[in-house]
Amino acid sequence: MNMQRCSFVVVIFAFSAVFGAPVASAEDRCSGAAVTEVRSLDALPKQLRHLLPSPTTGVDGIADRGGRFNATDVIVHDWPMRRFVLAAVGTSCAVIAVEYGGRAHGYELTEYRLATDGWKAGERRTSSSEPKSTKDLLIN
Repeated sequence: MNMQRCSFVVVIFAFSAVFGAPVASAEDRCSGAAVTEVRSLDALPKQLRHLLPSPTTGVDGIADRGGRFNATDVIVHDWPMRRFVLAAVGTSCAVIAVEYGGRAHGYELTEYRLATDGWKAGERRTSSSEPKSTKDLLIN
């Protein structure tokens, strides 16, 4: 094998190793477990609810789905800077979407896994579009 062909094979191998890695799919996230859609803070399991801000007022709090919150950098009244959007909850995995206000307005989707000592936050990702269903939570 000549030097050019050898270099080409090495480049192709490196390219496929970096870019050919599998991407997490909806089936991979939450291990294909059945999930239930949750549309309010009150409907979240108590242990998961405690992982989010406890007050529902004040800039450090979190508003419930559809509730008033500060969607911009302008602080209005005593409204929170975050708002619960939607959750997909299974027996050992959950994904919770929270909308945040400010200049970088968007949605943070956090995956939680149930460990022996309780729920633990895992992968966090952001989205500029609002998740409308559990499918959106598991794929985004």
